[in-house]
Amino acid sequence: HGLDALAETLKSNTSLTELNASWNKLGPSGLNALAEALKSSTSLTTLDVSRNQLEPNGITAMAEALKSNSSLTKLDTSGNELGPNGLDALAEALKSNMSLTALDVSWNNSGPEGFSKLAQALEVNTALTELAVSEAGVVVNKINALRTKNLGAAEARQNNVDRSNVSNEDRSNVSNEDRSNVSN
Repeated sequence: HGLDALAETLKSNTSLTELNASWNKLGPSGLNALAEALKSSTSLTTLDVSRNQLEPNGITAMAEALKSNSSLTKLDTSGNELGPNGLDALAEALKSNMSLTALDVSWNNSGPEGFSKLAQALEVNTALTELAVSEAGVVVNKINALRTKNLGAAEARQNNVDRSNVSNEDRSNVSNEDRSNVSN
């Protein structure tokens, strides 16, 4: 598998800063090789693994690598059917990773359960400044409310969640129940 050779090279490469591996049908095994490389990479700052059929089990190795990696600042995992369990693994990694500043978890069928774990992780993580969650406009409002409530208004403004991927229609679809859940 060609990706294995690339991943092995990434372990010692000190010049590559961006890798776009999107639309490659990596699957869990391909991502495992990249995750191993990410553990020792000191130069890679941007990684795009979107649309690679990773599924929940596939992202687990990447989440583990994020716990120890300190160079990656942007990660795109969109369109991988991660579901709530995959997002839960990423949320756990965010609790200890303080280098990641931009994360795209759009279009992963994560549902309220997955986004709830992500919101909890953002109570601890102050490094993430951009979060793309297309498919779930309600979530951005909940995350902003949690940040404001838990971090204070000034710090929440510094660590704003990027809402550019949420349409006005999505924002207006927030139900009264969602609003009351956020304020509790």
